[in-house]
Amino acid sequence: MKRKWMALIALWIWSAGTAAFGQDGTTLSGRVTDENGRPLVAANVMIRSLRLGAVTDAEGNYRFEVPGSVGKAGSAELEVSYIGYKKLTARIDFAETRSIVRNFTLAPDVLKMDEVVVTGFGVGVEKEKLGVTIAKVGGTDVVNSDEGNLVSALHGKVANVEVTSQSGEPGAASYIRIRGANSITGGTQPLFVVDGSPVSNESVFSDNTLGHDGVSEMNRASDVNPEDIESIEILKGPAASAIYGSRAANGVVMVQTKKGKAGRARLSYKMSYSWDRVNRTQPLQTRWGQGVDGLADPTSPWSWGPRLGADVPVFDHETDLFETGHVFENNVSVSGGNERTTYYLSLGSYSQDGFIKGKSDYQRYAARLNASQFINDKLRLSGNFSFNDVNADRIQRGSNVSGLLLGAWRTPPDFDNRTYLSPEGYHRSYRLQNPTSEDGSRGYDNPFFIVNRQINSSKVGRAFGNVKLDYDPVRWIHLNYTLGNDYSSDERRTLFPKGSSSYPDGRIAREIFNVVE
Repeated sequence: MKRKWMALIALWIWSAGTAAFGQDGTTLSGRVTDENGRPLVAANVMIRSLRLGAVTDAEGNYRFEVPGSVGKAGSAELEVSYIGYKKLTARIDFAETRSIVRNFTLAPDVLKMDEVVVTGFGVGVEKEKLGVTIAKVGGTDVVNSDEGNLVSALHGKVANVEVTSQSGEPGAASYIRIRGANSITGGTQPLFVVDGSPVSNESVFSDNTLGHDGVSEMNRASDVNPEDIESIEILKGPAASAIYGSRAANGVVMVQTKKGKAGRARLSYKMSYSWDRVNRTQPLQTRWGQGVDGLADPTSPWSWGPRLGADVPVFDHETDLFETGHVFENNVSVSGGNERTTYYLSLGSYSQDGFIKGKSDYQRYAARLNASQFINDKLRLSGNFSFNDVNADRIQRGSNVSGLLLGAWRTPPDFDNRTYLSPEGYHRSYRLQNPTSEDGSRGYDNPFFIVNRQINSSKVGRAFGNVKLDYDPVRWIHLNYTLGNDYSSDERRTLFPKGSSSYPDGRIAREIFNVVE
């Protein structure tokens, strides 16, 4: 009997509390649509002064509760915003009723003046309130470019921004310059800032990559997974230097990554596959054999020997080096939260097998965590962290006796480069066709010897991110402090086998480059 009375008392207390909340609280609900009546999904509906709100569902509906203790203020301003549309506000009187329904129809923002852009301080500001021009590229445009390198994805999307790829190899660096060169002896690339913290976009060169030869190095901005990008904003000229000083003399590329939004957890998975093919090659001559002045000479560097008969097989030395390249990408993310806590976690892999036969590939594995927490109504703690593991194998290139294409282009049409080893296992080229040792001059390395026997590998581990505190002591003052770091370690290994034209006795080099931003 005693337990029965205790259960009844507990039920009465719970019912009384529920009734009290229902009596004192106010439910806000409604629907957000465009001018054609179509629902706007994930529109933000907020009472900023109370830090309460919700996002619309797949039908454009929203609903949230305002506790009675909070709503005693009498009235508040309800704001609705959606990217690409003009925001609307409505005054809400909590004394009206305990259930308030407000529907909104948003009009397109043709001039995008209501659009929020992120300044160098990492603070969102409405575009119409700025006195400078900021070029913006949406995350969807970056993803739709199908470029694995963040810098390459900006090509042709912003006026006065020059983007040049070093080569078509997997993982090759891309160069970016804003409004031309600002220095004769210094660098000309802009400063990169990710979520409010400067990060490195450096391409580190070594004694194996200097000058007109070597391999194509990577630029470190390529470590950022394009699938994680919410938007990119480019600051030019004084607008950039006023915030970041001399480091921003060439402009700033501001990258904002995706954040979690209040609402149910959202799971996203994307898989994509594409392929690469070479669409243009050099028209190499196939009429004349090895030699000079019409005479055959198996050691001659020239291809002006006897005219080749119809029964002599000829080879396309450039096309023989190429194959169909493959790009395979997987990305998964989960995000969500509530009015006080948000989170975004993503994992991505990008694998590219190049269009050159042999060791030419690139793999990137990336993990990112963005999270935020309101400690109280005035203090907010947020952090974003990225971890990357990158592996690449490259090919020697350029004006280089151990480079790929020069050796292929200079080979006479009647010599088969594909047989790059003699029966004894030594490096075979058109100027040393039957070697019995590593000795002897080969002029230029056989291109198939280069792609199969040389090693030019790079293994990169990188971690970067920051922790940020935002404090609003009063409505018209905003204070923030950001603590960030960027660390990367690039371990490289270079191997020229014995018999290479660059190093006849062979060479092995191991290098480690540590960069802290």
